[in-house]
Amino acid sequence: MITKYLQWGDGYAEFKLGDSEYLLLFANNTILFRPRSIFVEKNVAGNKTVYSKKKRYVYVIFSKHLLPNSDFVKKAVDEYIDYQIEVRYTRLKYGNYLTINLPGAYLYDHVILTDDQMCIVISVKRNVYFERTDDGLTIYLV
Repeated sequence: MITKYLQWGDGYAEFKLGDSEYLLLFANNTILFRPRSIFVEKNVAGNKTVYSKKKRYVYVIFSKHLLPNSDFVKKAVDEYIDYQIEVRYTRLKYGNYLTINLPGAYLYDHVILTDDQMCIVISVKRNVYFERTDDGLTIYLV
């Protein structure tokens, strides 16, 4: 796996790139992106789905803000772009934003992460299923 360090607040989020999965590690949570599923390890307060004519927006609300890792001394980058994936960090006065554009093989278009929630944008043609674990959530797309 290739490891990149992305800016998140006053620290960083560790971003690991595998062959067919991406792992995003915060100080208090882990999010795994696979072509047909997304796994949020913990701190999930709830989820909801909002529909428009062409898109479906799946929101995952966190019970605790995503915290940056701070034990790293090198400078984290604001963006990572390669031929498959594009990740961009933006900091506004309202909070942190991380936009992830995924490869075409993934069943969801892109993901937007903020301090307290995650939005997954998918085609309205896709079906979404949720599996709650103790404190986490797995989202399946078909």
